[in-house]
Amino acid sequence: MKIALFKDMPEEKWYSMDIYADKLIQGLRSLNQQVDLIPFTVRRPFPNLSGRAGSILTYLWRLGVYPLKARRVKAQVYHVLDHSYGHLVRFLDPEKTVVTCHDLAPLVLRKMFGKSISVRIWDRSFKTMLKAARIIAISRTTRRDIINFSNYDPQRIHVIYYGVEDYFKPLRKGEFLKRERRKFANDDQNIILHVGHCHWRKNIKTILWALSFLKEKGIDFVFLQVGGKWSKEQVELIRKLSLGDSVKQINFVKPENLPLIYNLADVFVFPSFYEGFGMPPLEAMACGTPVIVSNIPSLSEIVGKAGIIIEPQDAEGLAKAVEDILENYALKEKLRHKGIERADQFSWKKTAQQTFEVYKEMLF
Repeated sequence: MKIALFKDMPEEKWYSMDIYADKLIQGLRSLNQQVDLIPFTVRRPFPNLSGRAGSILTYLWRLGVYPLKARRVKAQVYHVLDHSYGHLVRFLDPEKTVVTCHDLAPLVLRKMFGKSISVRIWDRSFKTMLKAARIIAISRTTRRDIINFSNYDPQRIHVIYYGVEDYFKPLRKGEFLKRERRKFANDDQNIILHVGHCHWRKNIKTILWALSFLKEKGIDFVFLQVGGKWSKEQVELIRKLSLGDSVKQINFVKPENLPLIYNLADVFVFPSFYEGFGMPPLEAMACGTPVIVSNIPSLSEIVGKAGIIIEPQDAEGLAKAVEDILENYALKEKLRHKGIERADQFSWKKTAQQTFEVYKEMLF
């Protein structure tokens, strides 16, 4: 079976989409099947050009050049790996095309996203995605959102979860971990971790208020935010709550270095307002780090009973959940073991096998 897989342009730097594409391709290659894979993307000229000019050039290549080059690819199956590239379906054979839909944030949160050019482009891609023969949703929540916002046949939407890499695992405690911890906190401090960007839907505001409540109770901690950049409002709130000495941020960590970060943390917090899946909580659980997530459908679906679930805007509730884990060793160990067991149910091999079954169903 000849399969063309269309990846995001590298200049967009959507690392979560790159991980999904790379791990799926790796998984498909490992199957005991006769598969001929054609990973495909395009690169724009002047890759180091940034700012508004860089964004405009990326959009021109994404919407103009990429489709023209994609239509020249010949295969039995076409798989668009990111629904925001759904416009490619128009240039492929829709009856042989699969699109993976990761989330519908711009639709579900329409009032917050507004009517920017990027949102209008996203809307166009979403409508064109619906012409594909099959859609892979990365959670039941995403599948439900597709059904709610379209007339697409539910029978042609397949739920296939992400996997988690084997290197996300508990590390043996010892001098190495102690030395690494001291880069962020002293021996008496707890590390509270969040991984992801700092967009408003990640609900950083509630985390910061919860930290202020913990500080009032005399709990000594460092809040480590990895993968984002504070907004002006978040910087002002950190100042207002006098949290400056208690928060640290790392804008980027290579995926292979993330397991160490998770293992350094005493508790992982992820009170998002909206997620299509929620990869960071899954990675944290795989590393044996207790997780606290908001009670939105996707996170409840992925975490199950292996973490503590709170209302997303309940800062006091989040603070209480963090305190319970830090002060109750038995609870911490219980969540640790449950998290590892839960994460064991997700693998990229399973993702690849189920995806290949979708290809076969579509063709035969």
